[in-house]
Amino acid sequence: MTASTQITDPRSFEARTDEALELLITRLLGDASAECAWFLFLDHRSRVIDPLMPIDFLPADPDELSDAPDLGAVPISELIVERMGSLLSMIGATELVVVWERSGGSMLDADTRRWITAIADAASNLGLPLRAQFHLSRSGARLVSAE
Repeated sequence: MTASTQITDPRSFEARTDEALELLITRLLGDASAECAWFLFLDHRSRVIDPLMPIDFLPADPDELSDAPDLGAVPISELIVERMGSLLSMIGATELVVVWERSGGSMLDADTRRWITAIADAASNLGLPLRAQFHLSRSGARLVSAE
């Protein structure tokens, strides 16, 4: 697969590699113009399925406590991952992808890096199949890893 690969129908495109997933994210979300986290769900053939879930206005600290009626006071990152896991089961998805859309340049700020690590840790702790996390900037999408 090359950068010139055209994705005519994003819903039927099988994103089996990180490069293919990067192309899909760029096709679906375009260039970054906002500050939000996107949660994408993939089926057993690595095709994106509805819903595409943007979440904006996240606190700077992913460990900030949030009071959930069913879980009590938990870090907001854990609450988000738990809810995404429930949704993943309800819609029949097999993997989750998180895209950190940042309208700035290609460098990630410290807060976003903390969120990337917190989401990866929460997914691991809860057994959620987190396929990958990406940073989407004006330069396009690129794979990022927790530190």
